[in-house]
Amino acid sequence: MPSEEHQGGAPGIGALCRLEDAVVTAFAPGNPHGPTVRRLLLTSIVGTALYGMAFGIWRAPVQTVFSMLKLPIMVLAVTVTTGLLSAILAQVLGSRLSFMQVGMCILFGFSIMSIILGALAPVAAYLSTQCSPPGSPSGMSHYRVLLCSHTGIVGMAGLAGYARLYRLLVRLIGDAGTARKVLWAWIAAAALAGTQLSWLLSPFLCRPDVEITFLNPLAFQSNFFEYLWAAIIGELPEQL
Repeated sequence: MPSEEHQGGAPGIGALCRLEDAVVTAFAPGNPHGPTVRRLLLTSIVGTALYGMAFGIWRAPVQTVFSMLKLPIMVLAVTVTTGLLSAILAQVLGSRLSFMQVGMCILFGFSIMSIILGALAPVAAYLSTQCSPPGSPSGMSHYRVLLCSHTGIVGMAGLAGYARLYRLLVRLIGDAGTARKVLWAWIAAAALAGTQLSWLLSPFLCRPDVEITFLNPLAFQSNFFEYLWAAIIGELPEQL
């Protein structure tokens, strides 16, 4: 099947998902990377913004706008904050990937994640609209369900993106063992940065009993894992 190409010569969404030869060629040294980087950035931003809109509508229109902004910002922030560390880890593990290739690979994984999230946006919107409104007596219970559901969906989409990234790394590096080591190192770095950035930005939902804010005002008084566990067991502290 021929590779899907769009304006500017960058691989299309179908080519990215299928990991066609054109994608591997676009990542190769010496080829112009600008069009591919722009395509990966656009795909990541649009997909995550759509998903942010889909789950933000449960709380309020302001939360919808905030979620559309914060989820793409979180993805880009993880890419930037882990870029240098990922490049160092790639060199230490013998991948011979350049800094540009590392950055493009990270964006590729997030692009696949964003494509999945964009496709699931209608499902997320349906889930949000079927829950009780925030001001209802069961609003807090449904908040916990939505928070855990969306966190799980984003996490699974991220793992799917990294699974596809592994196949790309194997083709770029030429050694499956080295590709696995690099991938696991990147996953660890992204997980640590991603969970804490998600706690700082809190893109998913705002509790129905607190005022909507762009940044989490209590970001330094708890952490992502503590709050998620409290939501799962139904023991959210009143001050959070």
